[in-house]
Amino acid sequence: MADLPPIYAHRLGSGYGPESSLMALEGSIARRVDGLEADVVITADEEVFALHDPLLSISTDAEGWVSEVQAKELRRASLRRESGKPSDQHPISLGEALAAAGPDLPIQLDVKAYADHALACRTAELACRVAIEHGTAERVELISFFSRACLAATELGIKAGLAAWADYDPEAMADWASAHGCSGVLMEGFVVNSRIAKALKDAGLTLAVGTVNTVGQALRLLSFDPDILVSDRPRELADELDERI
Repeated sequence: MADLPPIYAHRLGSGYGPESSLMALEGSIARRVDGLEADVVITADEEVFALHDPLLSISTDAEGWVSEVQAKELRRASLRRESGKPSDQHPISLGEALAAAGPDLPIQLDVKAYADHALACRTAELACRVAIEHGTAERVELISFFSRACLAATELGIKAGLAAWADYDPEAMADWASAHGCSGVLMEGFVVNSRIAKALKDAGLTLAVGTVNTVGQALRLLSFDPDILVSDRPRELADELDERI
């Protein structure tokens, strides 16, 4: 597997338990995963949680928005299974996720704030401060579709990756990310092509690609020499690729 890039566990490893759950995280660690990816949101009392969606009904059995509830209320919610039914797992804070991940495992933190730029910036700032206070900031990379959230991270000395959907001007995207201190760009696999990959490499930026769950997806993307693949089933994907390469 020396020729493969690191494969990170998407949403802490949603193939191993309810997404963003402690069960999923523990399942990833048990499989010797290369790294973790977690979405981050903040509550009304500004506690950072590892949760996929700011709209509670998407990921939990609760209603409303994460930014409108207190942390103690969010902790009582049940995370949904893939079937949509509530599980016995509950949202965990970013601090708890960092502690459970151990001292060395790299982790990407994806800011979730929908179209609220101010909330995205505040979420990024608080998430970075949690990592700094935890003492393991060097293993954290904040990733976001919000450019201002990336700036909030780099201003605190945390690595930032600009998550991008658009492929209309990859050279300009690479120039912006490089000029503003970002270390890399994260893209959905279905928009990555050779022009994008070359623009990022030429600018000295890393390319992380998600969400890659099948060998077919991965084989197409490996031709672009990505630095990180993000998967719901990282260990299984790695084993399947190892058999094919």
